[in-house]
Amino acid sequence: MMKKLLSLITITLIWTLTLCINANDAFAALGSNYTIICGQTTGGQAVNCNMETHRCYSCKRAEGIIRRKVTYYYQCMSRSAQVPKNCEVSNTGGLTGDSDVRLVGLKISGLHEDGQKCVTENFKAMYTSTCYSCEIVETLSSAFLKSASKAYQVSREAGNAILVLGMILWVAFFVLKNISAFTTVEPMKMLQDLLIQLFKVMLAFVIVNAGIPTILHYTLEPIMNAGTDFGSTIIAANTGVNTSNTDDNQGGEQ
Repeated sequence: MMKKLLSLITITLIWTLTLCINANDAFAALGSNYTIICGQTTGGQAVNCNMETHRCYSCKRAEGIIRRKVTYYYQCMSRSAQVPKNCEVSNTGGLTGDSDVRLVGLKISGLHEDGQKCVTENFKAMYTSTCYSCEIVETLSSAFLKSASKAYQVSREAGNAILVLGMILWVAFFVLKNISAFTTVEPMKMLQDLLIQLFKVMLAFVIVNAGIPTILHYTLEPIMNAGTDFGSTIIAANTGVNTSNTDDNQGGEQ
């Protein structure tokens, strides 16, 4: 009976962890404190767009009716400005867009011009503006704690009910088994088995009702601390300076 009880508790914990892993809040927010190249001026100068106060838009401009020229360009606009209908947000930015010429609706491939849409400096500025791994870990941990706190109350009540019911059934079967046996009943042996079982139930009761901080202190924190120490050890081993070898090399050079 105790094995079944432990199995039910394990299933409850697995269900809680699954709920935490599938939380919809586990998305990292992109940083906005960086500047990218978004379009160019009439004189051909690149426009630096501050993404904290502005947005970069990819816009479309069409000229002509029969011989229609469609040009894509980038424009940096304030966040408070109204977005034109022919523009959409471009987080990666660019210098110039593509240009196409259509004759009576037919695209002329020979007059197609490629723009400079991929600017490496923009990606470098975007990915170095914030610590993405830190934000991912922070968001996952926050989602885990929120989901676990909501599911903990229900899981604790269910665990207590299962413990009480399982203990009552186990005591009933235990007494019936020893009384109906053909062997001589040993009171001390029965008392010993009963005390051992009560200790197991009490331990399970303490674990179930200890609270999320206690559970995290003995489960999640040791794993995270061990990973942090392991990473710090590897970094220290790879970045350390061997002073004896350095002195020997300097002496040889002299």
